[in-house]
Amino acid sequence: MIFTNWTTVLQATTVTVQNGGLFTLPPAFTTNQMSNRVWIACDSLTIDSAGSINVDGKGYYNGNGPGKQGGSYAGAGYGGRGGDDNANGTGGSYYGSTNAPIDPGSGGSHASGGGAVRIDASGDVKVDGVISANGNGGTSGGSGGAIFITCDGAFSGQSGGILRAIGGSGAYGAGGGGRIAVVCENLVKEDIQLSFWLSAGTNSVDPGGMGTLCLSNAKLMSETLDKFNGARVIIPIFA
Repeated sequence: MIFTNWTTVLQATTVTVQNGGLFTLPPAFTTNQMSNRVWIACDSLTIDSAGSINVDGKGYYNGNGPGKQGGSYAGAGYGGRGGDDNANGTGGSYYGSTNAPIDPGSGGSHASGGGAVRIDASGDVKVDGVISANGNGGTSGGSGGAIFITCDGAFSGQSGGILRAIGGSGAYGAGGGGRIAVVCENLVKEDIQLSFWLSAGTNSVDPGGMGTLCLSNAKLMSETLDKFNGARVIIPIFA
C-alpha cells in the first residue's frame, strides 16, 4: 500500500501488516511539492514479523528540507546534526520536536532523507516486524526520518521487531539520525523486546550526530540498555 499526500490517513478498527505486507510512500519530494507520510489512525495495529512499514529515503529530496547541509558534500541533520565534509561546508542542523516528531528527514547534497510515519491508536500497538525511516546514503547522507507512535492501550514487540531512523552514510559528510517517539503509558517491560536504532550514518571523517528517542516513561529501560542502538534517550518524567 502506497500513501500519497500529507493529509491522507488510513482509518480502520484493526490494521494488520501481515508477513510480506508493506506500507510505503512515493519517491522523495522537494520543499515546493506536496509532501507525503504514512498516517494510520486505528483501534489496534499489528505488524507481523515479516511485515513492514518502510519509508527509507522517502522524505526530502537531495539538498532540501530544514536540515539540509551547508556545503557541497556535507550531510543533512534532523534529530542529530549532519556530518561536516571539512573542506566544503558544515552539516545540517537539528530541527523538529523530540516528543512529537512529524517532520520528514532532510536531504544531503546527494541523498534523500527518511520519510515520516504517524501511528495513532486508541488500543494496542504490536511491532514484531520493522518500521524503518532511514536516510539514504551517497556522496553525503540524508538524515533519518520520523516515527511517532501514540497508543492508549499496550505497546509491545518481539525480539525481531525494530523501529529505526538511521542517518544515511556518506563518502564525505554522513546524515544525522532521525527522531522516534513512543507515547504510551501502558508499557509492560517483559513484553517489549524490540529494538530502537537511531545512529548517524557511517563516515570515517565526521559521521554526524545520533538521533533522539523519546519515551513517555522509564519502563523500557534496562540495566544493559540492549534495546538501544545509537540513540539519545529522552524520558520527560524520568527521575
